Amino acid sequence: MIRANVLIDLLISRPLRWLSGNSPMLENWSPLSLGTIGKPSALDLVERAFVKAATNGSVLLDPSLDILGPIAEEQPEFRKFREFMFEKETRLAPDGKTKHLLYKLALDEALNPKSKTVAETELLTIQYLEVQAAAALRKMHDKKLAIADKLASQDGVNSYLHSQQAHKDVSGLDGTNDRLAESVFGHYTSVRRLCPGIKMEAASAMAQAMRSKNFKPDGYAFTAVSESELHVVIEAARCSLDELITLDKSDHKELNEYHALRRKTNSQLELEALVQRYALALSFFEQWESSGVSYENMETELAEQVGRDAKETTQLQLNWLRLQIEMRVIGLGFVEFATPWSSSKDELIGTVEDLSILLRNILTEENAMRIDGDLPKVRRLHVTPHRLRPHCHHVHARPRRHHAHRHPSRPQAAVVPVMKRKTFKALGTPTAQAKELEHSIKDLSPEELLALARARRVELEAAGEVDRVHDVQPSKAPIIDASFVGTQLEVCWRYWRDPDPENPKEAGKKRVGEKMWCEATVVEVADGKTTFGKIGKEKKQLLKPGAVRLKWPADAAFKEEESFSWHVLQAPDWRSTKHLGWRYTKEQLAKLRSAEEPPEKRQKA
Repeated sequence: MIRANVLIDLLISRPLRWLSGNSPMLENWSPLSLGTIGKPSALDLVERAFVKAATNGSVLLDPSLDILGPIAEEQPEFRKFREFMFEKETRLAPDGKTKHLLYKLALDEALNPKSKTVAETELLTIQYLEVQAAAALRKMHDKKLAIADKLASQDGVNSYLHSQQAHKDVSGLDGTNDRLAESVFGHYTSVRRLCPGIKMEAASAMAQAMRSKNFKPDGYAFTAVSESELHVVIEAARCSLDELITLDKSDHKELNEYHALRRKTNSQLELEALVQRYALALSFFEQWESSGVSYENMETELAEQVGRDAKETTQLQLNWLRLQIEMRVIGLGFVEFATPWSSSKDELIGTVEDLSILLRNILTEENAMRIDGDLPKVRRLHVTPHRLRPHCHHVHARPRRHHAHRHPSRPQAAVVPVMKRKTFKALGTPTAQAKELEHSIKDLSPEELLALARARRVELEAAGEVDRVHDVQPSKAPIIDASFVGTQLEVCWRYWRDPDPENPKEAGKKRVGEKMWCEATVVEVADGKTTFGKIGKEKKQLLKPGAVRLKWPADAAFKEEESFSWHVLQAPDWRSTKHLGWRYTKEQLAKLRSAEEPPEKRQKA
């Protein structure tokens, strides 16, 4: 492979780079086609060589091959470049005395290898050259690339066969933007750094003068202007200075306002990103308090994540592991344990085994910090029954994969994230703009930031991105028995609606399902003897023990009256956003919390 790359580099790449960057030195040369006007260009000659090499790579191993020989015959400067490259350019040996013709030695070894190993791999070299040539032809013939319009075989508009007048017009001009643009920009930047208060127009003039070498050690070099004329020009500039400064401020007022707005906008965006992450940290912290797994129960709860088949089981376990990890990484600020969920370079990253090991490490750290008093004691809800007025609202999607910064001392609440911001070492004296940026930084107190995060969390909940009711649910489903009567639940219910004609995803559908959390009250629990059937009907259905009779309130929005219905609520559907998924209402959760608190604390509250 190295041998093939050396041949491509010395026979094609380096010569083409020299031709591209030295167009003004070449006679009757067109930078449009990269060739002598009216004759096949350097790119045409390279293309012909690649066409042959694509089917027989050995042609590039022929010592007599001279791909760009016709260009060297027409262009003396290019001929001198090749002679210097192969006959004069040297590199010192490690002894610091012996000189070697680096490129000549490399080309000779590539064409006529003396090494036995290189000679034995010639067949592989030929195959690799064929692959390179074929790939190069695909690129050169790609109509989307500019190189195709320079090839005669592709009938390119800038090939030597077309646009004859254009080739003549650009003869002697630069073929790259190095001197025309990049060098001037470099001088302009240097002037602005040297003179921070200089006006844009003055800096441009200085840069052009420096680039054109119009400076001498003793001042400007104007050979075509007499001393009296130069004096008049300077006096005119001096007299009009105030007027030009006023005009300059007017011209750049809009631009300066735009820059100020951008600086303000960037600061605002950073603040919004911080508030967003803090709001998510609040959500994950509450989930950790209500359903964060312990080290002792981890394996048991992971094994309980079982689906209908092996694929679904794996996905359920991955979802559970990711949630438990995010509770700590985002909610508690354990950012040292942040991990990608997958990797194209390592298929083991993000697997159940990989995330299980990570979660064990996190739980070990969590236990150690709780013993040290750096973490609050976990409040786990014990499932007991209670009641509420029913209400419906849309199912919310859960956010995933956000990052926070680890706080040196774990507080009794969600950790405030610290946004990563790229900083640079100050070089020289700060400019006026830099000082303005320093003063524009706004410091927020913890109370102000928490208020913003809470307000943002309300917005996220309204938009369906977080769900506070879901966050504080117990991790396991409650036991349904006779004591469950009066409990207020939210049941995930699928409603059907007409498709939206403006939504392309719903086009052609007769109806569209939409899931909603609907509040209901348990009014009866089947005990194994309870039957269900219409009044007056002889045969009645025996209900499964644990089935619940729910009272649904009237809903004017859906034109529904108060109703009752029997349902079997499955434990695997607890907190699940699927049809007949179920969970406690917000009011029921508050009652459960209150029932667990000591009497004196409840009385004080």
